[in-house]
Amino acid sequence: MQTHTHGKWMISIIIVLMSLFSSAGMSKASDDDVVNAVVNISVSKVRAWDNGYNSAGVGTGFVIDAQQGLILTNKHIVQTGPVVAYAEFANKQQLPLVPVYRDPVHDFGVFRYDPAALTMTVNAITLSNHASVGTPIRLYGNDSGENLSIIQGVLSRIDREAPAIRSTDADFNTFYFQAALGTSGGSSGSPILNPDNQAIAINAAGRNDTETAFFLPMEMVLPTVKKLIAGQSVTRGTLQTVFNHVPYPRLATLGVSAERLDQWQQQQGASGKLMVAHVLPKGVADGKLFPGDILISLNQQSVDDFRQLENSLNQKVGQTLTLQVLRNGQDQAVQLSVADLFALMPSEFIEFGEAVMIPVGIGLSRLFNIPAEGVTLVNPGPVFGSQNIGRYALIEELNGKQINQLSDVLAVLADVPADGRFSVRYRYPQNIRDQRYKMITAHGKWFTNQHCMRRDEQVHWFCQQIAFAQAKPEQRAARNQPDVTSAIVDISVFRPIKVNNQSDVSRHGQGAVVDVNSGLILADRALLDSSLAQVGVTFNNGQSVSARVVAIHPYLNMAMLQADLSDIAFKRKVLPKLASISPNVNQTYGFIGKSEMEDFQVDVKAIWPELMPNGALHDSVMFEPLPPYFGLFLDDKHRITAVNTQYYRNKEWHLDVIPGELVKDFVDAVRGQQQGLYIIESQFDYTSYTEASELGIDNLGLPYRNRHLSVKSVESLRQQALQPGDIVLEVDQQAMLSLNQLYMAIDKDQSEMAVLRNGERHTITTDNQLRKFNPFTDVVNWAGSVIHEIRHNIYLPEGVAEQCMAISIYYYGGPVHSANIPGSSCIYTIDGERVFNAADILRLIGNKKSGDYTKVQVVELGNNFRISEFRLQEEPVYWPVTHWALQQQQWQQQALE
Repeated sequence: MQTHTHGKWMISIIIVLMSLFSSAGMSKASDDDVVNAVVNISVSKVRAWDNGYNSAGVGTGFVIDAQQGLILTNKHIVQTGPVVAYAEFANKQQLPLVPVYRDPVHDFGVFRYDPAALTMTVNAITLSNHASVGTPIRLYGNDSGENLSIIQGVLSRIDREAPAIRSTDADFNTFYFQAALGTSGGSSGSPILNPDNQAIAINAAGRNDTETAFFLPMEMVLPTVKKLIAGQSVTRGTLQTVFNHVPYPRLATLGVSAERLDQWQQQQGASGKLMVAHVLPKGVADGKLFPGDILISLNQQSVDDFRQLENSLNQKVGQTLTLQVLRNGQDQAVQLSVADLFALMPSEFIEFGEAVMIPVGIGLSRLFNIPAEGVTLVNPGPVFGSQNIGRYALIEELNGKQINQLSDVLAVLADVPADGRFSVRYRYPQNIRDQRYKMITAHGKWFTNQHCMRRDEQVHWFCQQIAFAQAKPEQRAARNQPDVTSAIVDISVFRPIKVNNQSDVSRHGQGAVVDVNSGLILADRALLDSSLAQVGVTFNNGQSVSARVVAIHPYLNMAMLQADLSDIAFKRKVLPKLASISPNVNQTYGFIGKSEMEDFQVDVKAIWPELMPNGALHDSVMFEPLPPYFGLFLDDKHRITAVNTQYYRNKEWHLDVIPGELVKDFVDAVRGQQQGLYIIESQFDYTSYTEASELGIDNLGLPYRNRHLSVKSVESLRQQALQPGDIVLEVDQQAMLSLNQLYMAIDKDQSEMAVLRNGERHTITTDNQLRKFNPFTDVVNWAGSVIHEIRHNIYLPEGVAEQCMAISIYYYGGPVHSANIPGSSCIYTIDGERVFNAADILRLIGNKKSGDYTKVQVVELGNNFRISEFRLQEEPVYWPVTHWALQQQQWQQQALE
């Protein structure tokens, strides 16, 4: 009963406070000033950093100096790494922002806009460091990205520990405020206002499981902001130590004497002491301070809270302090030099093969309990990612040379040729005991490599190109190679540009030599989905050759490599033969493949007919056992009866057995230098005799068959001669008995086809489509996206198009991503002009500059070809335009006009 009464009393107090808040002199003009001073910030983090990968998002900021155009927000909005940001004011005017300040520890930063460009009047929000529990507060922000959400509440705590966030952005050595506001993404950086419309804190974080929100107190912000406004330099010192604030009653449980506690409690305004919680390895306090030490004073000045500690350290950067601490009940004097926090905050990066390397800063040091020294890989990119080197890898050696800082990396890379190889020794901070070793290929042809450094008051960092060394003539010791004893080869694929909506970098699999004279090697289309790749082939005698992708089957899981095999010696009767055959049920065949790096051969039996669903439905046979590897099924004459291929779907690997007759058809087309294969844009299946009889098949006097070919669906949007439900009888006067036979019969622009429709025989002419072995020959990187042609029947206002320039993939933080353009879409117009090919895109965006607006219309493939319009802001500095073209069977980067 007593508790219940106390609860009612507290509710009454809150109601009174809320009523006071609404009548505390907050006139409408004052509210308007706040609304005009709060801005919606859209920010693109254009490179990965130690707090995450590149990204795009929204936040909030508020003007603190209208004459200089200064906006206060969170550090995780301003970012430590390179960003591009814009502020939208209350009049919907958008202005670019320049990062001015990022605090090394606390979650606040400052942007600058051009006040002369703003067409409305803004009065800055006043900052105050006075706050108490029970103060009515309001948050003005962009909660969940919604412009101007106003949330009110009551300040419930002013002495909370900083939120325990698993990030390098995690705050420490400060109190936080707390209230039940229920904020969400987008409200980061919002001002927390008292009844006088003064900002007493900045919204910084919240909990997903409660309504609790956390705010950075203004007392930790004001000293720095005042210097910035006054144009003074800011110094930030650190002992590379994390402290906790311990109230006096708890200190008694830690062994502090009653006399000492009485002495401390007599100090006015103090409520406890700072205790060492974590000393960073190899920092200035390592081996001198220890967890559990209670800080008494600095240079004989009493220190009781975080603000006093920070003010003292900021004034003594580079100097030596004498700390008095209480350790195990005994007073200890410790001398420490004060480190420069800004020197411990990464301000440069190396971009190599799209990998991003930065110095290890204090954030990463605290996150993983490692020294704030060395170099870390914050984005592996294609080059390092191709060897499965992951994020946060600590680079300890390159080519046998120790790496202590980025300049050491530059020195090693200066000696690496564009296609050279170099070694890397590394370890992960979360598993610091284990060192690892890999060999890396530079793949320098594909990437722009650079060293970039932050420039104060500038959006774009200063970057210098990294030049490659001259390649040295390769010298290999002569040795006698044994003959190759298997047609199965190992294939390694490096995908430098993310095409076909696939973001993986490296692939490994097997293939088989099917024509040694032409140098043709068959593999899975799942392995070789594009000719835009660097491919290596290794034989079982250890020899390796480079190869190029010459053909990708339009609808079956096969692709073809071509390599110079003139120096490869094969043992007799190793190479298989091609034949227009398929496996027969109840017969035994030999299977050759490779498992665990060893070639093997096993006898398998064809046990029943099977329809394989991958790509186009096709006739095949199920084997027992069915080896889970790529390989060849061979008959007793060493002829390829079928190929066992693999493909990935629904997060699982599946097997697809392709009969030899379809394999030979594909190889013959490649050997004959055909551009591709013809298809009918329809899906075919089988209809049982019973169903065909009901449709009138008996009226035609055909020999009995238990199944007939039928049209399942007509995929093309254009008017077609075929209709769903047609039974296919003949193609060019040849009877069609199987799906495989049908596919091989379609070999020209038009075919004469006899079908059963509505109980009658009809002769129709089909328009067949040539699907090229190389689906695209141009790739454009623009606005942080990869664009190339795809074959797709697309319904447009002017009719059906057979291809389009599709957004294959986009990078987070790029203009396309920031503009929310769907990935599964095709470029329709740019600035109102129709786009048909790569040349159109390059012509329309070639002269765009940073900050320019581009109007883009896209056809959303995943939304029934809806045309949508977007507006993006160009950023060619961080996302440069490049053009790659396939010329004379080689991909080359083209000069831009």
